[in-house]
Amino acid sequence: MIREILIVSKPLSPPWNDSGKVCARDLVDALPERRFRVLVPRGRPYPARHVASEEIYDDPGRFRPSLGQNLRVMGHLLRGDAAVGLWHFFFAPNPRTSLAARLACRLRRKPTVQTVLSAPASFKGVGRLCFGDRVVVLSDFARERLAQEGVPGAVRIYPAVPPAVPASPERQSAARARLGLAGEPIVLYPGDLEFSRAARTVVEAAPEILRASPEARVIVAARPKTRAAAGVEAELRALAEGEPRVVFAGEVPDMRALVAASTVVVFPAERIFAKTDLPIVLLEALAEGVPLVVGDRPPLVEILQDEVGVGVTPGVPEALAEATLSLLQDQERRLAMGRRARALAAGPFGAPTMAAAYDCVYRELLD
Repeated sequence: MIREILIVSKPLSPPWNDSGKVCARDLVDALPERRFRVLVPRGRPYPARHVASEEIYDDPGRFRPSLGQNLRVMGHLLRGDAAVGLWHFFFAPNPRTSLAARLACRLRRKPTVQTVLSAPASFKGVGRLCFGDRVVVLSDFARERLAQEGVPGAVRIYPAVPPAVPASPERQSAARARLGLAGEPIVLYPGDLEFSRAARTVVEAAPEILRASPEARVIVAARPKTRAAAGVEAELRALAEGEPRVVFAGEVPDMRALVAASTVVVFPAERIFAKTDLPIVLLEALAEGVPLVVGDRPPLVEILQDEVGVGVTPGVPEALAEATLSLLQDQERRLAMGRRARALAAGPFGAPTMAAAYDCVYRELLD
């Protein structure tokens, strides 16, 4: 019997705007030689021949699944299936979900992989939230912090972008047109509003950027994740009042195309919370050859391999403006960074590299 791997995650179904779903999807797609089962909404089977669908969700899901959805997943695990040889969990560690998963593992005695998608607010006591036979983290920073908290042996596997044709000029033009833009240089912030000071730093840096590069546009494209997001956006809009070149785009329908249309992608966050350690949107920027300006704090700095961008001190608008302008005003440097970025996206941050690493973990546990 070919033993299947059950992916325990948020619903593996569009919209693909949540890194928790995207990471699991990209792994499943990159390992067609394995047999997977995935959890999907009713009536929306996963479109791949090597994947079986368990239709247990009511809808494609929200940023935070409801208690009812979590209980449904728990019941599904406890019922079990002899064909499933391994459970692979994808979620950020939290007490409620980790306790339920640990209980299910003890009762069903399944080999378990736990991918820690993002760092907790605090690593103190995080060992109690790690239950997998193999714990996978997405950055060297997380691996080191887990070891300090008594969780040795975590495996670091970087998230990845699948091999794909870059966003076409038509898609890029459509993404620009939705925002009323033509050929202007774009400085894009594609992060959250409510979990760091990054969005505020971008808006505070905008006046200096736009004074030196008046034809540019600063775009804040942030999907609201909590109720606090609306209040933060209102404050930022007030801060940018009277400056039409600062555009608040909200959630965009084709983020990959907007990233590809951008001149520089900025992410000056002081911490990564509620996102993967290396945000997927930044990996997409690498794949599209767009240089980065990111906060020079771990784990974000791990993406700055081979000079694909610039690190800046988080929370300092002047530093962000200076680094951004240095790229806006130097096309040759941007192009060189873009070439290195594409190579990085095809290598250490490519789906084949990620899939091979996970397959080693699967073989170790299954065999």
